Amino acid sequence: MPGVWTEDVPRSAVCYDCQRWDKKGDRFKNEAIFEYNDAMKEYMHRYKFLGDYYLRKAFQGEIKRKVRNFKGVIVPIPVNPVTYKRRGFNQVEGLLDGLKYVDAMRCVINKKIDQSAKNRSQRLKAEQTFQLRENMIEKLRDQNVLLVDDVYTTGTTIRHATEVLKVANPLQIKGLTLAR
Repeated sequence: MPGVWTEDVPRSAVCYDCQRWDKKGDRFKNEAIFEYNDAMKEYMHRYKFLGDYYLRKAFQGEIKRKVRNFKGVIVPIPVNPVTYKRRGFNQVEGLLDGLKYVDAMRCVINKKIDQSAKNRSQRLKAEQTFQLRENMIEKLRDQNVLLVDDVYTTGTTIRHATEVLKVANPLQIKGLTLAR
């Protein structure tokens, strides 16, 4: 998949999570475009929690460069209905604005606590919250799928989404996150 994590990346450049999953026989790979540092933390706070929707444009060029040669289906991580109602938008879909993507999953649990409010241990123990939307199996079967999220923290969210998408038997699923 051009522009996204490839097998020729030196192992030293691969994060611990991907190395651990690879040892377990799980071939899932995720590429983060940026490091989650203080500047990215401030950006995410303003974009997601203060609702500065215009900020979605700040990184759209980077996202587009990463997916421009991708041959397959782009799937954003959904937000739960409570968060969507409060925020008014899905931040990942905002980052993908102008790109063709498929709304393949939905959240089935209305969590009262945002992922951002959980500590690492709570995130790792999080239960599955995603469900494949009707009629998606045929749309995703035998396709390359690029699963897109904003921030990779523990990998739990993107891993849960991957489990749900595997039901459709895609050729492969790879992840792309704005930051890690």
